Amino acid sequence: MLKGIRLWWAERKFKSAERKLAESTANLAIETNVKAALFLSPIDANALVEPLTAKLKDKDKNVRLGAARALGQIGSVEAVTALTEALSDNDPDVRKAVEEALTGILG
Repeated sequence: MLKGIRLWWAERKFKSAERKLAESTANLAIETNVKAALFLSPIDANALVEPLTAKLKDKDKNVRLGAARALGQIGSVEAVTALTEALSDNDPDVRKAVEEALTGILG
């Protein structure tokens, strides 16, 4: 019985860690792509604004979070309208990232 409980607990911890890794990977992929675009040139980064603003409405919280952070890094005023709409996101982490992005863009 104790062995079964330990196995259940280990599986639960593993699934939790696996889920956190997947969330981090999705967020990291967006931010890494934006950093690469910023490194290459401002023109490349500005080309990402439209697709990233669309990601602010994604069902996955981590995608929305990554998109907000990436838009803040790009700093384009073209993202302000979409970011302002995202201030009403259900997730507090996303809202905070949106606020930080807007502060970075608008000063």
